[in-house]
Amino acid sequence: MDSGTTDGGASSDGGSSQGMCLPPPSLSICSDGQIVAILHESAIGEVALAKAVLPRLSNANVKAFAQKMIDDHTASDMSLQATAKTAGITVVENGLSTEIAEEAQQEIQALSSQSGSQLDRSYMRHEVLDHLADLAVSDHLIAPSVKNAALAMAAQTDRALVAMHVQLATSIVGSLEGACGGMTSTTSDGGTGTDGGSDGGTGTGTGTGTGTP
Repeated sequence: MDSGTTDGGASSDGGSSQGMCLPPPSLSICSDGQIVAILHESAIGEVALAKAVLPRLSNANVKAFAQKMIDDHTASDMSLQATAKTAGITVVENGLSTEIAEEAQQEIQALSSQSGSQLDRSYMRHEVLDHLADLAVSDHLIAPSVKNAALAMAAQTDRALVAMHVQLATSIVGSLEGACGGMTSTTSDGGTGTDGGSDGGTGTGTGTGTGTP
């Protein structure tokens, strides 16, 4: 996900997989209902994208990762919904949750013409960036805002899952780039950088701190 605003403002970079940014200062506090909507749209977006690309992937590790995204984010979202229902939290759609949903569809469309090894690399590069953006939103928006104790625990569990996905995705990107002559580096704070692969694609790079404030 890229950052947006809870009042319906647009992302500061406007891209989906080509960049990510921290939540702007205006996005400093949101309600528990907005948090549920943000986490929900992020989860179902990951599931939708993985389902869309899975039949056209070629690498066994990438296929396994996509299936893991389906399984993990489906389970996480079901747990989130149960927590919200028990706590009596009403879901409140907002600018960021809407943007996340739109970006998921844009990414599905952007990757729709790719298949095989090209799609393997494009999908995994996107997954690293997207999960890093999720961590940024978790640390800089959700953690400082959440009020309900049960929702806070669910958000922490989700963050741990996303952090694990970052590590796994980064490892897979490294193996893919190594196989095609590219290079991948991971910074000490969880960022990652990749250069162009043998398919002639342009390199992408990002770095962000993932420490909980």
